[in-house]
Amino acid sequence: MTAKVAKPLKPGIHPRPNTQAFWDAVNDGRFLYQHCADCGTAQFFPRTVCHNCHGGNLDWRESKGKGEVFTFSILDRAPSPAFKDDTPYTLALVDMEEGFRVTANVLNIDPEMVRIGMPVRIVYEDREGSDYKIPQVEPDL
Repeated sequence: MTAKVAKPLKPGIHPRPNTQAFWDAVNDGRFLYQHCADCGTAQFFPRTVCHNCHGGNLDWRESKGKGEVFTFSILDRAPSPAFKDDTPYTLALVDMEEGFRVTANVLNIDPEMVRIGMPVRIVYEDREGSDYKIPQVEPDL
């Protein structure tokens, strides 16, 4: 008799106080970014200070969720056994319309079809074992 081996789970999200608003919005289907009221810089990922001027006068704004692929890589090796079934997959840097850049997997397209400049939109992936969804992108054709 062979024992059934449990499939490893992908890592979950563990919000910190400065990221809680972002993750709560993701679960509501909204993608937030930070805006610095001192210098006007849009930034992502959430931080406690502006990455441009180091000011602390940050507010949250909602992104339209649209951008374009700046660059990408097709990965054939999983970073851990939990991602083995996802290979090959495409990891992209995406320039969002609001002026910040996001790293995300490109879903719902053959990796060989992804192109620099391709329009994409934010989508939300449920992750087994996690209370929070994961923002990813898919083609916005």
